[in-house]
Formats: sequence, structure tokens, C-alpha cells
Amino acid sequence: MFRVIHGLTTFPYLSYILCGLNGIVDIIMFYTNFLPKKLDYLTASLGFAVEAFLFANHLHGRSSMDKQVHYYLNYAVMACAISTLAEMRYQKSIIPSICRVLFTMVQGFWFYTVGFILYPPNGWAPWNQEDHDQMMNITTLYCWHYILAIICVIIIGSISSFFAQECGLKEDNLLLVEYGRVNDEESSSDDEGRTSLRK
Repeated sequence: MFRVIHGLTTFPYLSYILCGLNGIVDIIMFYTNFLPKKLDYLTASLGFAVEAFLFANHLHGRSSMDKQVHYYLNYAVMACAISTLAEMRYQKSIIPSICRVLFTMVQGFWFYTVGFILYPPNGWAPWNQEDHDQMMNITTLYCWHYILAIICVIIIGSISSFFAQECGLKEDNLLLVEYGRVNDEESSSDDEGRTSLRK
């Protein structure tokens, strides 16, 4: 019999369950047309939103710095949820997709940093979690994570663009690909164009 001993016991499991649900929806939508369109975006956004809600509500009785690093993590998670909804609404624009990648990277980088801040390895000087100057350093460090994420996105985007051009793919065709299939309208218009060229 499963018994909840502490609220934190179920905290990571709930986040994993929602991320797993999004993965299952992605797989089903890839192989079938059984589910409604854009449901994968909705489940992803729901997963981010619930994660943010959980982070915002388990900070009671913690130190000022502990609350601060969790608030900053929450900003990135909520930005992921919002950019996912924007990606669902504006599917022909690459900007929401880039934003979701950027904020997801910031979230991942900041997770690691929070671990080192709150639980420094043996031999590392612990942070004074009530010191104003050190908390300002935390704010600066968080902003550096955005710069790092932007650099990573630029590098990955440049490499992807280079290989796409080498393979002869056009940007328009890349934006039309959804779940590995080109939209029917565009593929039929391409077929008509090829037929007219052959004539």
C-alpha cells in the first residue's frame, strides 16, 4: 500500500507523469490520426504549467536564497508553458519554437546550478542564503544562463541551417513538415508544379 509520507515524495512523480503523458500523446499522434490536432502542444503546456505551480507552492519555511532560485526557475518554466501555447497558435512562425527551446535550455541549466547552490559538493564553500550581495550574484548568474542558452540556440540553429542547405531543403518546406509528413495541400501543389514542368 502506497502511503504519502511527505508532500515532496509525490512532487517529482507528478512532473514525470505529465511529461510522460505528453510523450505518449506525441507517439500516438505520430502513428495515428486518433487524437485531436494540436493536443501534443496542450499536454506539453499543461506539464510545464503544473510544474510551475508545484515549484511555486513548496517553498514555505525555506531560506530567502532558496526561494529566490526557485522563483527564477519558475519564470523559465512558465515561459516554456506560454511559448508552447504560442507555438500551437502560430505554427508557421519559427519564433515561438525557438523561444520554447531557449526557455527549456534555461530551465535545464538552472536546475543544475540550483543543485550546486543549495547543495554544494564537499570542499566547496556554502552560500550564505540570507546575504543580500550573494543573492544579487544569483540574479546576475541567472541572467548569464540566458546568454548561454542564446549562444547554444544560435550554434545549433546555424549548424541545422547549414546541413539543411547542404541537403537542398528550403525553409518553407521545413516549416510545413508536421509529424514527418508534408501538408497535403503543399504536396499536391508541388506535384502539380512538377507535372507542369515535365510538360
